[in-house]
Amino acid sequence: MMDHKRLICAEISHLSAPINVREKVALDKDKSQNALREINKNHPEAFILSTCNRTAIYAIGSSSNEIKSFYSRFGLLDPYINIYDDTQLAVKNLMRTAAGIESQAIGEHQIIGQIRSAYEWSTEINAMGPCLDYLVRRAVHAGKRVRHETKIGQHSASIASVGYELLKTHFKNLDNLSILVLGTGSVANLIGTLLERHGLNKLAFVSQSKDRADSFSANFGGYGVLLEDAIDNIGDFDIIIGGSDAGLKGLTSVSLLDKKASKRQFFLDLALPRNFDPSLAELEHITLVDLDQLKEKTYTNIKKRSLEIPQAERIVDEEVENYISWFKKRSISPLISNYWNRLEGLKDAELEWLWPKLGELEVDHKKLIQRFAHRLIRKIAQPSFKNMEWMAEAKHLKLSPVDTFKKFLDMPDADVFVPKEKIYVGTRGSKLALTQTQMVLDAIREYAPDYEFEVKVIKTAGDSGNLDQIGAFTTAIQEALQSEEIDMAVHSMKDLPTARPEGLVIAAIPEREDVRDVLISRERLSFWDLKEGAVIGTGSPRRALQLKALRPDVNVSFIRGNVDTRIQKMENGDYDAIVLAASGLKRIGMIHKASQIFSTQEILPAVNQGALGIEIKENNNLMRNLLKGLNSSTAYLCCQAERAFLNAVGGGCQVPYGAHAFFEGERLILRAIYAEDELGDIVRRKESLNINNIEKEATDLAKEMIKDFKNLRGKA
Repeated sequence: MMDHKRLICAEISHLSAPINVREKVALDKDKSQNALREINKNHPEAFILSTCNRTAIYAIGSSSNEIKSFYSRFGLLDPYINIYDDTQLAVKNLMRTAAGIESQAIGEHQIIGQIRSAYEWSTEINAMGPCLDYLVRRAVHAGKRVRHETKIGQHSASIASVGYELLKTHFKNLDNLSILVLGTGSVANLIGTLLERHGLNKLAFVSQSKDRADSFSANFGGYGVLLEDAIDNIGDFDIIIGGSDAGLKGLTSVSLLDKKASKRQFFLDLALPRNFDPSLAELEHITLVDLDQLKEKTYTNIKKRSLEIPQAERIVDEEVENYISWFKKRSISPLISNYWNRLEGLKDAELEWLWPKLGELEVDHKKLIQRFAHRLIRKIAQPSFKNMEWMAEAKHLKLSPVDTFKKFLDMPDADVFVPKEKIYVGTRGSKLALTQTQMVLDAIREYAPDYEFEVKVIKTAGDSGNLDQIGAFTTAIQEALQSEEIDMAVHSMKDLPTARPEGLVIAAIPEREDVRDVLISRERLSFWDLKEGAVIGTGSPRRALQLKALRPDVNVSFIRGNVDTRIQKMENGDYDAIVLAASGLKRIGMIHKASQIFSTQEILPAVNQGALGIEIKENNNLMRNLLKGLNSSTAYLCCQAERAFLNAVGGGCQVPYGAHAFFEGERLILRAIYAEDELGDIVRRKESLNINNIEKEATDLAKEMIKDFKNLRGKA
């Protein structure tokens, strides 16, 4: 059995996707169940959690491709999908969600009920299986533990309560105002509870059923309004709150003007899909706030809850460990059930032999003998079961105890996946890093399917914001390699310092992705069509120098943050355009954002841009042999030439230089630029290198360019 199933999650959440994307994939009960039926065709177990914060699909399988394909029917959503293509990462994601750590309002209680509802929807159509069934129940348990053992849920911070706090801040005093609430569900119920303490002029609740609207409203001293009448009555209210599945999509800026409504009104949209058309915000007398805008507000209670996150995470880690232990034990369940069935068969056969010899027996006596026989085989089996649990952890040993046990018990047909080796893979936790790691593992699985991989996310100094440290994104991972906490590490080659840590080596560089840089502009203009004086964001002096050389009129401004953050800053108007690496955008499915891809003649890339490096301990021969099938000799030689140039230059990330090695036929060409500041002077060279003498010739080229630069400055 070579097909090693694992737990997979593909999620679109408020952490990576704006509300207009999230509402595309928002699934009600019917849509969820239809989706589950389809996903079950390729995945024996599936579970979908769809809330205002996220749509997450969990499944058992060997690949996430089918789930990504399911999302594609809603549009080009790859940039917004977070893939947890590893059992431990997927389990942790659901546990953190249940604990409220991943919620927009940290620690909110609604998520537990939402998980339970999603669980019921899945079980109704038998979409769940034992692994996901147990996972969901353990996740709910973890969520309860977090709220019981920490103070994360003690300070009101649900989406409804945050919206209520916003209303109080905006209006100062809610007394004597009139409020219309769409919906009679959990959001409306909480809003009604919060509002009934005020002396409102009037409070109305909207439903598709007048009886439902009236009975619900009576709980809060209000009255009911039919959904079809809501638009006609909209002008009578100061505040309109959306919390319904139905919404008022017919209510647009045009329809509101037609009703000659001109008094100031506040629309608070707490629903997904949104209850109100975004065009309402175009009217001067209307204030419209939706979930994404609500996310930007910071409240004292949410800050208090944030302080509880470390303790909540410790509880989550315990629960994840417990589930993973169970999951591993389950992987040998065919062996356990086979062994137990055999013992049961022997017991039944021996009892059938015994009954005639005992003559007539009282029913109670017969039951007592049957119970004794059952207890006897359980006691006989118990030591074996404990050993089998150990085997679940040790399946990957070179002399697998599972194979030994199968042979010993004469059970060759017990179908248990026995990997040659379990390999721990270290990487950062960013979306790009995890995507790159899964690409590497999928490539290895193609030619070596009989290995098991477990991804370990390691937090680096760079992830904590300390970007000035040498090896900010790699040192912590390399330390884990040296201590043998992990067996291999996946790096972006450009993040690796030139100084090699003792005992570590780059064992493979896979086929290189696009090395070029791209421009993303707010109005989808090319670099040449940007207005004079346009502000372009980049964190790279190399890019800044070359951009100014191409167009001296543009203003290049420093920018920091991940891809999503930089794009958001541009869309907010801080920059007219930004420049990023094509490779990262392609890997996370965002290359469509590019307004222009620069040629390497226009902007020479950074050293090793687009390349991934697989690092291992130098003496780990198993990993060396395993990774041979992943290595591209062409990419390896090109990266070697560029790094030799980088090592000779000796500059930090604030020195503008670049290098790009490539093959022309059998000739290795190295193009490079060098400068010492961003004042405009650049030395450019292109050389053909002898592949048998790469290090020396690339080093000599760097030294010559430094000398040429100093001569250039001397003449100036």
